[in-house]
Amino acid sequence: VRDIADISTAQHNIAGLRATREALKWIFNAKEGTVSPLYECGNNNTLLVLTLERINKAGFRTLDDPQVKEYYQAAQENQNIMNGMKDMPAQAPMQQVAPPQDGPTPAQMAAPKQ
Repeated sequence: VRDIADISTAQHNIAGLRATREALKWIFNAKEGTVSPLYECGNNNTLLVLTLERINKAGFRTLDDPQVKEYYQAAQENQNIMNGMKDMPAQAPMQQVAPPQDGPTPAQMAAPKQ
């Protein structure tokens, strides 16, 4: 049993199964709460039955949609992190590091050998 949250008209299969064209047609013509007939998919080695729980109308999703809630919570967490970073002092730019005293400098190492 698989729960598939979103199926759009741009999809070419269901749950990664091949040969689900008839099932896709059923989805876009079915009513909420209905159960599909039995479909043979893949290489005729998979049986598929679908139930249609909810139809999202074209446009925006409602605020009680689980994906909208998840997106909103992530956005709030990101905003809280950004607000916390505003109070942090800016770091000083990196200072130039002196070459080691006992070895060649990068310019000496890059120079062609004679």
